[in-house]
Amino acid sequence: MEDSYFLGLIAEGASLRMKFLFALTTDHPEYSPPRQGEAHYYREGSLLAENPSVVKWKPGRPMIVKDLAGPFDFGGIELYRLGHTRYQVITDWFDAIFEVDDLRLHLFEVDDLIGLQQI
Repeated sequence: MEDSYFLGLIAEGASLRMKFLFALTTDHPEYSPPRQGEAHYYREGSLLAENPSVVKWKPGRPMIVKDLAGPFDFGGIELYRLGHTRYQVITDWFDAIFEVDDLRLHLFEVDDLIGLQQI
């Protein structure tokens, strides 16, 4: 998750969805060469934790800064697997340790993002 960015957190009923701008690596099946002016190939997506049990939640120090190129930078993300069902997510916004049976990564379709940018 190095060079990926945290975009937001959404509670969906008993589930928790964390939105990110993922920097895909060359070994990812959906990798493409970076766009002009970017160091990585980025795709928006999310991590979905269904029915998580929060063990620890510590607020961070949120800082929103603007990159030199103009877009907002919401900070980085670190994800650690601490056990079979226990994960730690660290962002500038929070540090959370939770247990979940299934943590799923979903990449948004590139066509969906183009449509969202036009709204």
